[in-house]
Amino acid sequence: MKGANYLIVDDRRDWMIIRDVGPWDHYATVTNAAEGVVAELHARGVLPVGKMLLYYDSEYSLDQLLHNGLGGFMGFAPAPADAVEHLKKVDPRQIAHQS
Repeated sequence: MKGANYLIVDDRRDWMIIRDVGPWDHYATVTNAAEGVVAELHARGVLPVGKMLLYYDSEYSLDQLLHNGLGGFMGFAPAPADAVEHLKKVDPRQIAHQS
């Protein structure tokens, strides 16, 4: 199975949102490939220290991938309440662009 297939749906100075797009019979989910996703984004130069990484998982829940800013995955956390409130009107299934 390949690593995760995801899109960057929003990239700001302090945070980035990615969306898991599958198909999951060919690609791992972002949840299952979190280490690789964090390492890849860091290698691309888009995930520095202090930047929050949020993701819509395969069930369209918004969560957070914790990282050390050096390409290391540190765990999962719920998305902060203010981020959820800000984004709850967005249907991630309708977001099709890649940054």
